[in-house]
Amino acid sequence: MSVNAAVEVGARIRRARERRGLTQGELGDAIGKTQTGVSYWEAGRRSPDVDDIVALAAALDVEVGYFFERTQPKPKRVLLRAQATLRPFDDLLREIEKFAVKAEQLPPLKPEIRISTDSPTRAAQQLLAQGRVRKTRVPIQELCARCGIHVLSASFSNDVSGLIIDLDNGPVIGVNSTHPSVRQRFSMAHELGHYLLNHHDHFHIDLSDTAGHGGPPEYNWIDERNANDFAAHVLMPASFVVDAFEVTGKNLTKLARQFGVSREAMGWRLVNLGLLS
Repeated sequence: MSVNAAVEVGARIRRARERRGLTQGELGDAIGKTQTGVSYWEAGRRSPDVDDIVALAAALDVEVGYFFERTQPKPKRVLLRAQATLRPFDDLLREIEKFAVKAEQLPPLKPEIRISTDSPTRAAQQLLAQGRVRKTRVPIQELCARCGIHVLSASFSNDVSGLIIDLDNGPVIGVNSTHPSVRQRFSMAHELGHYLLNHHDHFHIDLSDTAGHGGPPEYNWIDERNANDFAAHVLMPASFVVDAFEVTGKNLTKLARQFGVSREAMGWRLVNLGLLS
């Protein structure tokens, strides 16, 4: 099975699983496979064999042919247009298309790091371990590149916090260059989380809290929370924070500056680690 075919079959497995309300682990249990194995299928990293397809069809209550129906592929730009026009912002489509034109010029990156879990905490741990991160100021853009993902900044309107697009030349994270650097770093980590945790097939946009139009279409608060958890674990690794907490004299401002995050983000991290109450 070609890479593109494996990705398409994986996307269909995921859609059928979600329609049935099953987790990857529950589907794995139903067909005698591990959660990791199902995750690899859905990400297109591995292909199910014939017996697996038959078992999947039975467990997901679909015909075997469902996984192989030929569909007319949508150009990525058409996909972007369809997604963006659902947003209640007149200028957002033009901003995204302008960004996509630049993103399509970037050379493909070969991923060195591969994540084998959909747990935000474990995914962050695997990323830091494979990236051999030792510095408190985690090199998030470098880690994105080592995952095969470009990061491209653009002067989006303030409504856009970050986005990720999977184009023919590979995935690209977009961050808002008008936002403070600490916010851009968190946006990078957040979008990386969406990608590594397989939250979206081709395109996802995160809107700022200031947008004021409610949750956008297909908004999934669980995915957003998991992407935030992933970002916090990556940018503020627990062991690093615990060690630095005593060294800095429990100074929130110094800690935030040392890790390259906002005071608010560091404050929440300290609370979650039980260092502040």
